[in-house]
Amino acid sequence: MIHADPTPAVSRLPLAALGIAALLAILFVWLKGDGAETCDDKVVVSQERLLDLPDASSIITSAATELCYAPALVNKHHHRVVNLQRGSAYFEIAPDPTKPFLVNTLGVATIEVKGTGFNVSADPEQGIARISVAHGLVVVHFNDQDIEITPGNQLTLNTHTQTTRLESFDPNRVSWPFPRLSFKNATLEEIARTLDNHFHANIIIKNDELKKCTITAEFENEQVTLDNILQTVSLALGTMKYDRRESVVIIRGNRCSN
Repeated sequence: MIHADPTPAVSRLPLAALGIAALLAILFVWLKGDGAETCDDKVVVSQERLLDLPDASSIITSAATELCYAPALVNKHHHRVVNLQRGSAYFEIAPDPTKPFLVNTLGVATIEVKGTGFNVSADPEQGIARISVAHGLVVVHFNDQDIEITPGNQLTLNTHTQTTRLESFDPNRVSWPFPRLSFKNATLEEIARTLDNHFHANIIIKNDELKKCTITAEFENEQVTLDNILQTVSLALGTMKYDRRESVVIIRGNRCSN
């Protein structure tokens, strides 16, 4: 049975307005939870380093860069969140629509990633951040604006003047902080040792004969990720298989023909 509401429609308007205001307040608090300004109880990086994240994304930090993220990367809102306090970092993000990737910087700007490669630099003293997109798409939420940045474009925002500037640039003429790894007739054991040091991983080769297999390969730019290198080496050797659980990698296989 449907019961009619005897209250006139006009008298419900203030209540509806209050309901909307409450909903917006809840939404603001929910989003604010993604923008932690401190690095307590988080993984803290303050030097030049290549980070291989649990979701298969990668971050390359320049020297004197400070950023942090939760050990599991995913927060209670099911968002992957990184906080960049200062410095410069290049992000290569693995797409996952169920867990949006957010980068917070300068305490007031949030970069929403759509699965892409981009660079963020932040200078808290000057109140300036620059977001440069190499490929893909990002949306920057700042000062009640939602600004889309496409490849070959760079956004500069100033927290002191509350202004933004979007301009084009040539990605090929920018010095991205990409590393390079090169192997020449290197044994799998030598390669594993290099990857251990570079990615702070723990690679275990189960077959002693497999350790003697050699390979020549070079990886640069966005190719320098742990998963990409392992996949390439596995294809090159033919007999190698691996199982990765976060930073631990188990390698199995038969001896090589070489």
